[in-house]
Amino acid sequence: MPVERVAAPAFFLDTNVVVYSFSERDSIKREAARALVEADGAWISTQVLSELANVPDGYTFEMAHKS
Repeated sequence: MPVERVAAPAFFLDTNVVVYSFSERDSIKREAARALVEADGAWISTQVLSELANVPDGYTFEMAHKS
């Protein structure tokens, strides 16, 4: 029985990219992130999905860097 080959992903997306794709504060980063998320060959790991599920509502990376 022949073995079916599965194409390797072109690239995996990091959690930051997925979070930025929802950004309401930075339209430039949002559009760049959405282009990557929607690109052919983009893969999201279960770890990234788990991390994304644990990002608090309204949280942004800008908030994390404020002093």
